[in-house]
Amino acid sequence: MTGSWRLEEDLETKARWAIRADGPEGVTSLQLDVKKQGQVAWHPQISSAAFPVKKGRPYTLSCWLRADQERTINLHCGMAHAPWQMLGFQTQIKVGPKWKHHKFTFLASQDDARARITITHLEVGVHGFSQFSLRPGGITGLQPGQRIENVSVPVLRFGQMDMAQTARNDFVDFLWDTEHEYWLGMYRYLKDDLKVDSLIAGTQLGYGPTHIQAELDYLDSHSYWNHPVFPGRPWDGNNWYVRNVALVNNLGSTATALASRRVEGKPLTVSEYNHPAPNAYAAEGVPIMAAFGAFQGWDGIFSFTYSHDTNLEPGRITSYFDLKGDTSKLVHSPACAAMFLRGDVRVARNTICAGLSREKERDLLHETRNPRDLAIDRLGIDSRVALLHRVSLDLHSALTEPKIAIPAKQRRFVSDTGELIWDETVPDAGYFIVDSPRTKLFTGFVHGRTFRMGNVELEIGETRLDWATVSMVAIDGDAFSATGRILIAATGWEQNSDAKVEDLGKQRITLRTKWGKAPLLCEGIPAKITLPVSSDHVRFFPLDESGNRRDSVDCRADGRRTIIVLDPKYRTVWYEVEIR
Repeated sequence: MTGSWRLEEDLETKARWAIRADGPEGVTSLQLDVKKQGQVAWHPQISSAAFPVKKGRPYTLSCWLRADQERTINLHCGMAHAPWQMLGFQTQIKVGPKWKHHKFTFLASQDDARARITITHLEVGVHGFSQFSLRPGGITGLQPGQRIENVSVPVLRFGQMDMAQTARNDFVDFLWDTEHEYWLGMYRYLKDDLKVDSLIAGTQLGYGPTHIQAELDYLDSHSYWNHPVFPGRPWDGNNWYVRNVALVNNLGSTATALASRRVEGKPLTVSEYNHPAPNAYAAEGVPIMAAFGAFQGWDGIFSFTYSHDTNLEPGRITSYFDLKGDTSKLVHSPACAAMFLRGDVRVARNTICAGLSREKERDLLHETRNPRDLAIDRLGIDSRVALLHRVSLDLHSALTEPKIAIPAKQRRFVSDTGELIWDETVPDAGYFIVDSPRTKLFTGFVHGRTFRMGNVELEIGETRLDWATVSMVAIDGDAFSATGRILIAATGWEQNSDAKVEDLGKQRITLRTKWGKAPLLCEGIPAKITLPVSSDHVRFFPLDESGNRRDSVDCRADGRRTIIVLDPKYRTVWYEVEIR
């Protein structure tokens, strides 16, 4: 590979590099001395000059590497331009004080005129690089003396492509058969020998072949929206960040990804889900997932987690994941329970299936060697279809139903029940709405708009983030216009007292160890809610922190309708409406 290399840094990076004559076999090497890592995990990084690659063609990369102590670095081939996608090769390499030769063969995943080799995740210390070479070709059969009978055929590493296709397929089949024997053997042992009565699942979908997991009692998935990132040492409380972006601006994302792996006819749970703190929009997470999961017909959703210790009432947000003390998440729980458990959100009218027969699964695994690819979007169905209909994998068919054409620029989706709306027609100002007879929900950006949910109208005033989550659930009664009670919760910005939020740029924020103390500070949301009943029949109460009624507040008449006003002066995040 010819051409120059470049060192890429950001404002926080401190690194120096130089050409030295201490490379292996007496050749020169490039030495990089990292004094400080950058704002992101991949800075500093070293990248090569751009070169073309062709989809499906093999390329062999070889190099010599070392470091001043045992370390792990990342190496990949990817685009030298936006959107910076990988092009068929990425790996982690263990390096140490002695020069070591490394060789990798990969297939380019797509044509690209400007690809590059990049070295990232370079920790503080000294790193050496020498004799990089990239050449076309490199696929071989068994080496002399390698035989299955004497266990001399090496294990196929992830991303390794220098073996012939038949050898790679054989290794995938070996892994499939080994997993099948393990999971079904454990299942039979628990059920037959130990006489376990409880339902049994294996690992989460995407971590193993779907057909194997589907032979157990039920299936399970996990997901997080912008999980904390630790650029240096794992779980380092002084060096981490979350991306401070809203799910409503990302058309489905975690929701549609979870839906895309559901298996037709098998129960599905999501046993871990969260929008970790201190994401400012985290209140959207569980309400969206409760509504979407009900629409998709899932069987269980579990937040991770309520508490990691025995202090259950800390009066503040204590960690990335704990719900205890997180008012903006907890206060919408009644609406979430109504939508998912009470059935206020209906299951989709139509189900769109993607065929994933056992043979098709094997073919996909032979191609990608990654069970995360066992999803509807690899089988001809746009994952955004899950915003319109229920979706699933049909394990008894190799056929996928006719495609539903969704324009690439479509930014508004209404479920086939008419109860869910995901709207991103205004850039960076998306919102999600639930409009069911007994539960109404809005979460997203206000942008000066008024929102209608059936016969209920919501007008939100000015907030710190131009964003809010408002849930309204009929505690009793059949509809918002009938006799009964309505619980209203409204949240926006929140933060612990004395919390020190650092903006790291590029939508990344951190608290390091400065999480702050109690009490938790919550923004009061100004809003007007118009109900389709006469004010003569309505009483309106702000609630205290225990959910007890305070003094009633007058409502405003609007003809035969009633306007109730949420106001920060009430110093509360929830209210009760009584319709007599």
